[in-house]
Amino acid sequence: RQALSENRRSGGRLLDLANGLAEPLRAMHAGVEALRPAPGAERDGLVRCALLPTHAEEIDWLADSIAHLVRTGKEPGEIAVLCRTATDFAEIQGALVERDVPVEVVGLSGLLHLPEVADLVSVCEVLQDPGANAALVRLLTGPRWRIGPRDLALLGRRARRLVSHTRVDGDDDPDRRLAEAVEGVDPAEVISLADALETFLETPLHSADEDDDGLPFSPDARVRFARLAAELRDLRRSLADPLMDVLHRVLAVTGLEVELSASPHALAARRRETLSNFLDIAASFAAGDNEATLLAFLGFLRTAAQYEKGLDNALPGGENTVKVLTAHKSKGLEWDVVAVPGLVTGTFPSTQGREKWTAQGKVLPHALRGDTETLPDITSWDARGMKAFHEAMKDHQHTEELRLGYVTFTRPRSLLLGSGHWWGPTQKKPRGPSDFLQALHDHCTAGHGEIEAWAEEPAENAENPALLSRTEDQVWPLPLDDLALARRRAAAQTVLDHLEHLAAHTDTHPAAVHDPDT
Repeated sequence: RQALSENRRSGGRLLDLANGLAEPLRAMHAGVEALRPAPGAERDGLVRCALLPTHAEEIDWLADSIAHLVRTGKEPGEIAVLCRTATDFAEIQGALVERDVPVEVVGLSGLLHLPEVADLVSVCEVLQDPGANAALVRLLTGPRWRIGPRDLALLGRRARRLVSHTRVDGDDDPDRRLAEAVEGVDPAEVISLADALETFLETPLHSADEDDDGLPFSPDARVRFARLAAELRDLRRSLADPLMDVLHRVLAVTGLEVELSASPHALAARRRETLSNFLDIAASFAAGDNEATLLAFLGFLRTAAQYEKGLDNALPGGENTVKVLTAHKSKGLEWDVVAVPGLVTGTFPSTQGREKWTAQGKVLPHALRGDTETLPDITSWDARGMKAFHEAMKDHQHTEELRLGYVTFTRPRSLLLGSGHWWGPTQKKPRGPSDFLQALHDHCTAGHGEIEAWAEEPAENAENPALLSRTEDQVWPLPLDDLALARRRAAAQTVLDHLEHLAAHTDTHPAAVHDPDT
């Protein structure tokens, strides 16, 4: 067997870092040696690392570093941001666009985390499944419908009342429940906010005194609930149409595409491109099956989101943009500069336990997998054997994370940016640097890179500043952008004035008549 001995992509200093991380991997395989750089590149490659106090500051540091590189002559297409998961894609994209850096999110699992795609998918989920309450709440609390917490809670109360057979006047008689079970009544029926919306189609503007349940909805909420219910009912009539027709109809009816086109912000242009990329994926899915339905496509999306490494074979495009993608998708690719954020404890390397075939029926047993020789086996089915298997699985996961880290840190040719933070956006306990970021720190301390920032560990009783900043009173729904609202109203008034002008001059400007002979 021939072993690869030379890496002509990465500089020598970057290879020293990666080889240090991969030392436990080489010890597992006899005859595998550390890769050497190309002749003359032994001193090439630079590492810059930073540990910031908060997650938000880390994103800013990352975006500022990339923006500086672009302003000083580095082509955006020679830069990539590799993340362990797609969770931060939307924030990274927004931060880069805010700094006028062209950016592209690569892969379906990443696109699903972006707000414009998430909104479209949410509408589709509500259309297909009346029990998709989480998706409907996203729509109701979003910038279009702007439903506040009070009316949202009242809607939930009405939805619970619609499932009236689960409780009759507080009676909890076991004989009655047994009789209902025999009659086929399901006491576990899912409460549906969509069903509650439908009730507003009958009396959307009635006062609270005229309602059967007497719930005091605000007048604005009644109107919005009724309009959304009517919109969803109309869209459901087209669910039997081809997939792409359904998606384009959703975009047209909801106005999402028009909203992005009308927005003057630079981020809107990137979001239009993102939406176009998502539609391309949907078209590819539909092309594989002439009878592809919305239900099948949503199942495909859920699977892609759950298993990021599968189903998604998208590669970075040729545009001159900074590429944002997961570390898994970076295998076989290279860039001049690679940034790796999120190098914090528990995230990269990940300590999240993976699903085991011994506990999950949907997981393929190791004996049936193509890589069975590399996977732990169960020696005995007693308590001791299962405990040994679980420990072996932890070791195997750690090994896989080391392999992923090695792949990630050997993608850059000349510059590696690595960063982490102490406080996440919602965590009550600090995270701190992971083993990977600590390795980058030690590498820089040895004179092979630069430590741009290294925040001190928070005090033992310190609180997350991100959570403290949220204790102030906040307006919900969020107030509209005054300037954007004024522009939209001005545009709407221009259209109305033009229509009024046309209506007033119908005699002098008769409507065009189609002549079938011409």
